[in-house]
Amino acid sequence: MIEIINNDFDQLSPLYNDKSDPARLYTFEDGKGVIGFIPSITEPFCQNCDRVRITADGKLYSCLFDKSSNDLKSLLDGGKSDIDVIKCINKSVQEKPEGIIKIIKTHSLRPTLNVMHTIGG
Repeated sequence: MIEIINNDFDQLSPLYNDKSDPARLYTFEDGKGVIGFIPSITEPFCQNCDRVRITADGKLYSCLFDKSSNDLKSLLDGGKSDIDVIKCINKSVQEKPEGIIKIIKTHSLRPTLNVMHTIGG
């Protein structure tokens, strides 16, 4: 995509990108506008990923490529303490999977990508 934009429109120049940011940001040569690419397959950033998502129905996902989640809503509905909820969140973050990196390593390039609009992606 970058090559196509460079050839057909205007040259892109990379901007500073924090390594934990999933998007790689670029600006156009004329400085008017910024465009971002999320190269999760071609340039995986799993080792630097610090993202988790909570869905509207209370599920906590630690990776977009993982089907498993922790049900925070059921903990809250069940009367669990704030400490219990915090422990669940901490456990999710500590057990964060390798994401797409694992899929690439095992040559099983069929990620179980979640439907983005359901998890805030």
